[in-house]
Amino acid sequence: MKRVYVILLIFCCFPLWGQEHALTGGNRLRVIRSGNEFISSLVADISSARESVDMEYYWFSTDSAGRVVRDALAAKAREGIRVRVLFDNLITPSAPAAYYDVLRKAGAEVRVVHDFEKMGPFQSVGAIFSMRDHRKIAVIDNRIGYTGGMNLCMESVQWDDTQVRVEGPAAAVLLSTLYPDTVIPSADGPVQVQVITSEKGASAEALYVRALREAREYFYIQTPYFCPPESILAEMKAASARGVDVRLLLPERCDWGFMNELSRDYFEQLLASGIPVFLFTKKYDHTKAFVSDGNFTCIGSINLDKRSFYINKEAALFIYDAPFAREYTRHFLDLQEQSYQVQPGESVARGIHKPYRAFLRFLDPLF
Repeated sequence: MKRVYVILLIFCCFPLWGQEHALTGGNRLRVIRSGNEFISSLVADISSARESVDMEYYWFSTDSAGRVVRDALAAKAREGIRVRVLFDNLITPSAPAAYYDVLRKAGAEVRVVHDFEKMGPFQSVGAIFSMRDHRKIAVIDNRIGYTGGMNLCMESVQWDDTQVRVEGPAAAVLLSTLYPDTVIPSADGPVQVQVITSEKGASAEALYVRALREAREYFYIQTPYFCPPESILAEMKAASARGVDVRLLLPERCDWGFMNELSRDYFEQLLASGIPVFLFTKKYDHTKAFVSDGNFTCIGSINLDKRSFYINKEAALFIYDAPFAREYTRHFLDLQEQSYQVQPGESVARGIHKPYRAFLRFLDPLF
């Protein structure tokens, strides 16, 4: 009976995943891998805004990284610039209302996805297991955008992570996920970008599967969490079987301890299928990306887990550009050199780990 309740809960939580927006040409991209660089660049762009600043963020912290962004937003709102902020608040439910009232008093529009101050205990528990707005999007003047894995917090400064600054039509397409009447600016750059978001329409799972099926030479995956849908796991194995060089790069230790155990439960079958697994040992790597065949890259907020594909709101950029893909491939291989390669047999569950992993696999869509 308990299993039925869990299945019903999961079913009720699932939204329709993935809107595949039209391919937009004329973009300029810059990869940001330092949290300090990201915060500095974002604050500089906010300070230069002439018309509008829009933010949709999962984690907007009350720490020093969050405060510097909040204060930059408040300063622009006081200038009369339109500032709109949407954040999930799941990570900082105890943040004092006065912290965000700084923005409201300055004239900014502030909305919260999970407002725990207005929820009862039962609602709060339900919110933890239901949809999360896991996107990390900032758009300035409809023409400069940011997305990727970095949140507005000190953790993003301390972790290894990847953010993309995009200038051009794709920035406005990111904003259109919140405001459909967004005006798309003219194109003036060389890169084609497709924005993928968790709304209605074609699923991101299907797009990921398609990317794996179309791979001919290599497909390198970088993710902090690995408990994929069966469809993606099957396509990884199928790609490897037909000669594609499929590799997986994970952090040695992630921020959620149970995810280390859950991810490791897949290692033996990956290795048996010829897919090497590398564990990055220098820092916690929070990047969500893949690169394929030297011409196609995906960077965004999508973890390679069932929650990202079926429950959360997410966003990613599919980037169709050979120079960008080649640069990202070099970065991946550099990280691989700094990583430990998992050996066959060392991730087999033994003792108490067997029932623990079985329990985690049963509940993994909720994590």
